Amino acid sequence: AVPIQAVTTRDKTDKNDKKKDENTDKNKDISEVVFVIPNDADTVQILEVKTDIQDDTYIIVTEGLTKGQQVVTGPYDMISRKLKEGMKIKIVDEKELYKADK
Repeated sequence: AVPIQAVTTRDKTDKNDKKKDENTDKNKDISEVVFVIPNDADTVQILEVKTDIQDDTYIIVTEGLTKGQQVVTGPYDMISRKLKEGMKIKIVDEKELYKADK
């Protein structure tokens, strides 16, 4: 299980492809993904995953992750909207992440 805010969705289709079939099921164009930190690098990699049941805090990943992979988690807005493949990141603990700027 991973923290629920670590799982987000991304559009599978190429945004430059303007010939989208309007009758295509939109759910087929969406994939669930997580960001991982490969081999203690300072950039992120995106992985498509399949999920199962969840509660308020965690979601079960059934495919796409292997044991020991470091999953990126953080504020929902950062994971779902701002984080992109190959972006540089800095690993911090939760206290430092939410510390107020002085």
